[in-house]
Formats: sequence, C-alpha cells, structure tokens
Amino acid sequence: MKDYHEIGSELVAGMIKEFGITEEEFFYEFSRPGYEEELVRLNILEKLKSENSKRKDENEQIYHNRMLDELKDLINEMK
Repeated sequence: MKDYHEIGSELVAGMIKEFGITEEEFFYEFSRPGYEEELVRLNILEKLKSENSKRKDENEQIYHNRMLDELKDLINEMK
C-alpha cells in the first residue's frame, strides 16, 4: 500500500504533466495562492482562539469546530 507522500507526489507529478507546466510554475504560481490563503485562515483562527477560550462543556474538537464557525462568519461578514 502506498503512503500519503507517495500518492501526493504522483498526484502533483500528474497535475504538472497534465497542465503542461514546470514544477516551478506549479509550486510558485499555481498552488501558492491557495497555500497563502490557507496560512491567512490559520493565522486568523489562531487569533480567534487567543481571544475566545474553550468553554467548560467543550472538548478540543467541539472548541475547534466552534472557532471554525467563527472564522466562517467573519469571512462572510467581510464579503
């Protein structure tokens, strides 16, 4: 059975070939905007967590999901 890294590498290689672009174009032009957006979301999520403590009745997963909902609400407000 192939692990995640092998499958991921094959997937990236297939996309590069299919799009007819170089590896550099893929990582620096094609996938970078999505990566950067995800970093911004992660930073906002961490800020929300620093401003909103976990409730006594929440476990980590429920707390994380609540913060993700807060993030979604914030993004919708900004649109």
